[in-house]
Amino acid sequence: MRLSVALLLGLGTASTAQAQTWEIHGEVLAPDSTIPFASESIGGPSVVYDTIHDRFVMVFEARTPTTDSRCPQGIWALGLATSTDGISWTMDSNPLLLPVPGSGDFYSCVAAHPAVVFTENGNGRLQVFFKAEEDTDSCKKSGFATCPYTGIGRMRVDFDKKGDVSTTNIQSTVVRQLDGPGGFPSVVLDGITFKLAYQTYPNVRVAESVLFTSFPVGSVVFDVNADFSSGETGDTSDTGDTESGPQWVFDEFFSPSIICDDSFLFPDAMWVGSRDTRFGAVLEGGWGKGLKGASSSADWILSEAAGATWTNDDDWRHWEMLRLSTGDYLTWFSEKDASGDNSIHFGGTTLTFNNSDVESRICP
Repeated sequence: MRLSVALLLGLGTASTAQAQTWEIHGEVLAPDSTIPFASESIGGPSVVYDTIHDRFVMVFEARTPTTDSRCPQGIWALGLATSTDGISWTMDSNPLLLPVPGSGDFYSCVAAHPAVVFTENGNGRLQVFFKAEEDTDSCKKSGFATCPYTGIGRMRVDFDKKGDVSTTNIQSTVVRQLDGPGGFPSVVLDGITFKLAYQTYPNVRVAESVLFTSFPVGSVVFDVNADFSSGETGDTSDTGDTESGPQWVFDEFFSPSIICDDSFLFPDAMWVGSRDTRFGAVLEGGWGKGLKGASSSADWILSEAAGATWTNDDDWRHWEMLRLSTGDYLTWFSEKDASGDNSIHFGGTTLTFNNSDVESRICP
């Protein structure tokens, strides 16, 4: 396995970039045999800092052990875990959202790829966005042209004074219908505007709305054809050749993680992955950082050098980035083990930090 985690924060040639090194702590949350819905495989972590209870809150996806012929992709649920330091986690024994095949819900098979925003409403509130897929029976009735890929769903989670989940409310319709395979939502709240990054295979889009209940079709911000215009595939072993664009860009962009960056010129940042899937399996991949200028008409600019590279389908499957006010970054990500099950790992440009320095998904 080759895994490079030397991050280039600069945009442009490697010679002008400022290097920052990632430290990988390792696994921090694994499947739990005592919790049925999360006993096999967990991943897709989305993490925020709960300022009311001084803790980290993670929403994750879980492939449940339940099978149903109407859900050939499996039944995927959402779970919740909490931590005081981002490393030692306690998993709730009950799922946040458990699909029920045949229910007629747009998420009757899959609720996965969560993206979370925390606000200080009451005793704390999460807005949870997620990828949804429905069962084969529902596909025949719902009218979604891209069934089973229905879209991006949303649920609200409220906490009580002790920090336990008090109520959940699931929106009955998708906030954004997908026009094909995709998902990987990531959300920030900038003033009164929600910014939603998501994938419609093989590209990444960003949509904006002041109503988190509905988003328009997003603009394509990372296009595999435009960002590697020669039509060739990337080569993560040769980041110095920028003739055709970033050499780590392959035939799919995926797993965008959008954050607010502390820069007047580039207030928005996104960590986005790309992988080579031409032969039905991931041959290699990488992720890099993109920045957007302050002007509403500004384009996203993608780093020439990859922040991480890998040569299999096991590493860096989904990730979430959080920024520290010190300029460092934290990441939670999922990796697959030899048996094909995911668990959640942690790393960062520093592993020593104060909770008060964590900037969640609300822009200043």
